[in-house]
Amino acid sequence: PPPTLQETQELLVVGKDRGPTLLSRHGVPLAAAIAYGTASVVATLSNKALLSSWQFDCIFSLLLLQNALTALLLHLAAQTRYRQPLRLNFALDGESAFRLVAPVSVLSLLNVLCGMWALKLSSVPIYQTLKRMSPLPAMLLDALLRRKAFSLRIRVSVLTVCAGAFVAGCGDLDRNVLGYLLAAASCVLQALYLVLAARADDELALGAQGLLYYSSLLALPLLLAPAVLL
Repeated sequence: PPPTLQETQELLVVGKDRGPTLLSRHGVPLAAAIAYGTASVVATLSNKALLSSWQFDCIFSLLLLQNALTALLLHLAAQTRYRQPLRLNFALDGESAFRLVAPVSVLSLLNVLCGMWALKLSSVPIYQTLKRMSPLPAMLLDALLRRKAFSLRIRVSVLTVCAGAFVAGCGDLDRNVLGYLLAAASCVLQALYLVLAARADDELALGAQGLLYYSSLLALPLLLAPAVLL
């Protein structure tokens, strides 16, 4: 007998039909990559204009609003997402869980703070060049902290990306040493954040959204006092 309407809908959702399978394998990752690249460029240019042109100095207030909005949107997504709700009901009541998630939250804040100050002091091309170096320390830290091995192809690819970013940014040097140091620190902090986030996810199985949710929640009390006083 022909499939019912409900069976047809289930086939389309889980990707058992050939058309949606091709879309999920190629279209969704491509759309996610385009969305990430667009958001990254818009955020960088917007932050540069906010910090340099408009002389906005309330960085802690901006981070407080960012983390509060992130936690709120993820909480709403967990309540309304169809078929596969986000897993945000994990209780961080254990010392080991807090010990794994708290450093991720702190490193995320330090990374953003260093990155925003570096963006304020440096030009956008130099900032982007130094930030694009983060795969190299991330690979080294991942091998050191998680004992993860990388194939020769991955190592060559990472070195090629870093070399290309360096060559692309060489023509825009503005000789702001403090900006360079802050951007390099942000690069290392981002790499350490990614490695510790992966390790926390390995042990707690929170998922990317769950880890981001609890990281944002833990950041709120850390940002409240600086946002009010500074």
